[in-house]
Amino acid sequence: MYSIIALISLLTITSAQFFGGGMANGGHPIRDFLFSRLMEHLPANAQGKAQAIHEDKSMNPMQKMMAFHGLIQELPADQRPTPPFIDRLPEPFKSKVMAIHNNDSLGMFDKMAAIKSLLSQAPESVKAQLPGGGRFLERLGSGGGPFARLFGGSQ
Repeated sequence: MYSIIALISLLTITSAQFFGGGMANGGHPIRDFLFSRLMEHLPANAQGKAQAIHEDKSMNPMQKMMAFHGLIQELPADQRPTPPFIDRLPEPFKSKVMAIHNNDSLGMFDKMAAIKSLLSQAPESVKAQLPGGGRFLERLGSGGGPFARLFGGSQ
């Protein structure tokens, strides 16, 4: 399972695709909103590192996503932010997503792919509980962009 960082970073990258990239002042309203939500769920000892990653202008969105994932992986499992939609999922999906999320042997993209595979097989009633009614599952591996290459979508 991917962590909230991966989800936020995914949304950051896809928002850049759909909303035309960054803004004139270097900020991006969606990216900044997602970052503020992340900060609410990080323990105090990780917030400084997260702020430094967020403000690092030398990193592109993919590098930031990888850095956020690394930061989350360094935290003890009980301090890691959970995916924002986890409380909406019924059992057994909640348990399966959390098992993927807490599996340190999987990399960030492996977690994303495993969660996508799991939730793609879920009934429509479960998909409806996901952000955007589950549309992010469709966008994750389709169309263009870096995630299409990673998850088998067309370019």
